[in-house]
Amino acid sequence: LFASVTILVAVNPFVCNNISFQLSCSATFGVIVIAPAIFKILTAKTADSFADKVVKAVMSIVSVALGANLATLPFSLWHFGSFSAVSLITNLFTTHLVTATLILAVLGIATCFVPFVSKIFLLAAGLCAKIILFLLNSLGSLPYAIFEVAHNKIFSVLTACFVFVLTFVLLKLSKKRSDTVGNSV
Repeated sequence: LFASVTILVAVNPFVCNNISFQLSCSATFGVIVIAPAIFKILTAKTADSFADKVVKAVMSIVSVALGANLATLPFSLWHFGSFSAVSLITNLFTTHLVTATLILAVLGIATCFVPFVSKIFLLAAGLCAKIILFLLNSLGSLPYAIFEVAHNKIFSVLTACFVFVLTFVLLKLSKKRSDTVGNSV
């Protein structure tokens, strides 16, 4: 992340003003830094049973979604004056569908020399994409799915400070938990 950001900023310093750049970098930071800390905290007491493995799989998705959402929250508030209350739930439902859609689309393109096979992959990818859109539209239209806040830049900065402090606390807690679990084993 650091290397790619450095290169992009070196080539075009104005990329820092790009909303997509800000959201992408912050989401990636959330997935790389915040999500593992959340995952360690949520799964500190799990063992190696089948049920615990299922819990870990679900907590992995929750951790990634929560980490990305926390990291992008200040930018969402800054630029849009709102945040999604259903994004965590949406991510739980769509994470694997997005992966399946991408894999099916790549397979469809890779097999383009065999039209029948390619068509099956691309139709399946299209079906997955339609399911994702249906879920997004359904969950997005729920009451209170989006919380509007006053387009207040000070509130956005305070939120960014809160996320920064929360990240620091999560990292400390996850280190403490992993040290505690490591010592008890």
